Amino acid sequence: MRSILIVEDDKALLKIMNQRLRTAGYETRSAETLSEACNLLSTNQFVLALIDIGLPDGDGFELARIIDSQYAFPFVFLTAMSSPEYRLEGYELGAADYIPKPFHFKELLLRIERIIGAQKQLLPLEVDGVHLNPNTYELTPKDGEVIRLTEREFSLLYHLIDSSPRIISRQEVLSSLWNNQEKTPARGVDNVILKLRQIGDGIISSRILAVRGIGYQWL
Repeated sequence: MRSILIVEDDKALLKIMNQRLRTAGYETRSAETLSEACNLLSTNQFVLALIDIGLPDGDGFELARIIDSQYAFPFVFLTAMSSPEYRLEGYELGAADYIPKPFHFKELLLRIERIIGAQKQLLPLEVDGVHLNPNTYELTPKDGEVIRLTEREFSLLYHLIDSSPRIISRQEVLSSLWNNQEKTPARGVDNVILKLRQIGDGIISSRILAVRGIGYQWL
């Protein structure tokens, strides 16, 4: 059973989300606080987390950092905090999506299916000694240590390698790969590329070429 973690302090909304997701065939676990969510993470396995940013004992960004550093599954922010600054921070943390409240449940279900479905379609990929594991978002260089990536870092790197030598435009990443062209500024792609270039003592940096005015290419 596909299990989703819901972190939301609005009791009424939390109840509805549990009902709708279970009707759609998902198993759910829910938390109203950051501490409750952390406890659930330590005792359950999830395919996705839906996270509100404003929590009584912390914020969803903190929870996202925990998921990113210790667990290997995507997360989505569901929040009333919809300013460009909050959106950018959410995506820079590796969010698979950022959905402002109020939202339509049918749209939410479609986005969930897209995110989970995309993970299922990816197969392990290896090129020139660089191994990518889509099940854990891990990169393993030849004769190197395993490196954990965020969902966005992994999806972009995987797409660059898998599409090589084709040049990948920022617009393609936003609209096709991340499916949120209107919500993420183009510099969000550049920020993820910058982080990738800092990984693995330059093994990634030396292979990503910036093509002026177009996008990026894996060499």
